[in-house]
Amino acid sequence: MKVALVVRRMVVTVACAAATLSAPLRAQSTAGGAASRDRSLRDWVQSARISETRAEAVDRFRNATARDLPELHLLLAEARRVPGEGVARMLEDPRHACRPAVPNTDAWLACLLENLQGKTTINAKSAVEFACVLLGARAVKTIDGQALAASMALDARGAFESAVGLTLKAGGDEAIAALYMVRRDGSPPLKKWAAARLDGLHRRRPADVATLGNAAALARVIDVFGAWRDPEALGLIVERVDADRREVRSAARAALRAYGREGIWKLREALREVSGEAAPDDWFSKRLADELYARLDKRRLGPAMDSLEKARDLSKSGQTREAAEAAEHALLLAPDHPERKELATYLLARGTDPSLAAGARARILDHAVWAGGEEISASIAANSLTAGAQHPATGDVAGGTTAGGGSVANLATAGATRSPSQMALLYLLALCTLIFGIGGETLRRSERAKRLGTAGPAAAEDVTREELP
Repeated sequence: MKVALVVRRMVVTVACAAATLSAPLRAQSTAGGAASRDRSLRDWVQSARISETRAEAVDRFRNATARDLPELHLLLAEARRVPGEGVARMLEDPRHACRPAVPNTDAWLACLLENLQGKTTINAKSAVEFACVLLGARAVKTIDGQALAASMALDARGAFESAVGLTLKAGGDEAIAALYMVRRDGSPPLKKWAAARLDGLHRRRPADVATLGNAAALARVIDVFGAWRDPEALGLIVERVDADRREVRSAARAALRAYGREGIWKLREALREVSGEAAPDDWFSKRLADELYARLDKRRLGPAMDSLEKARDLSKSGQTREAAEAAEHALLLAPDHPERKELATYLLARGTDPSLAAGARARILDHAVWAGGEEISASIAANSLTAGAQHPATGDVAGGTTAGGGSVANLATAGATRSPSQMALLYLLALCTLIFGIGGETLRRSERAKRLGTAGPAAAEDVTREELP
């Protein structure tokens, strides 16, 4: 009877543990299940041709994300298989019908789909695909989404050119970068069209794009200049090899490498300005670039490196709080610090201090994960599980705590920045620790009861009192 009582209590405890630990997983699996049940964009194109499901299909494309871009590119390639003349003729009447009184471009595209419903020709199918792709590209507010929209300007004999133009007009710096990408990668007529658009926006010359405020857009434009090896852009590129934003700096350095010998004179000039002396004549572009970047990085990272040295000294003397503060200061000065992982270890040491409040620990550990990436995430998970495995038989999961006094909430908070798969593994390991810990203790009690079967009632009573309070 008492063994049965132990088993019943174990089942209740494990059930509570499963309920506590699986709640976040159920939420993630629900979202993941909805995503996995979502139909492909090709299916939604078919729905856009049916009046009963057209509105739902339009909403799907109007809510497209960057993850949908590969499929949107495939749909566009499929639409382009049909000769543009036939598609343009198919769109003549819908475009005429939808021209008056449409509030915006999305509404105009939706109107086109409404006027194309019920038409089953190959031209109509291609026209629907074009409209759906443009709807999706407009929804993706990234440079790649803008570039996809820009690439459609001359499709179907320019049927969508005005809609593409309005899209780019509202796209800001991302649209400028997209037009440069089309100038680099598009067909000759499309390159000419993109150049004309840039002319109209007064963004065709390298000096015109130097003022772009979006770092990602400027980096893309610099990539294009590097591919062209435009001599006029060389000055802009050299000026950006020491940019504060890492993506701009990396793009400028990669573009400068692409110039090769054509940019060696500019490298010598820049190095002379930084070092105050001329480089040896036998230094070629790679040696000049390495020396220039080393000097620039040392100058830019000087204060941050000083903070790193301070964090090292404080950590060696056991002052974890002061070391973490110095590490945070270093990351504040240089978010792309070359020793981010080392700085993250000082934050991790402070974040695992049990004397800190839970909120402060979560904040520091979150910063540590941001700086150190997957390695720090794994360390946090290992520390959490180790703490939970020290005394597995004493975990009170139903009360919200794990063995060793750590709470399930803290375990989840410490891994808040992990991916869903990593969190699933963490919760699974924690649950297994609890199950095996409780189950192992139950088996030990059962074996002891069996061995005492011939020892008499008194001995059995003593064991019961000891093992089953």
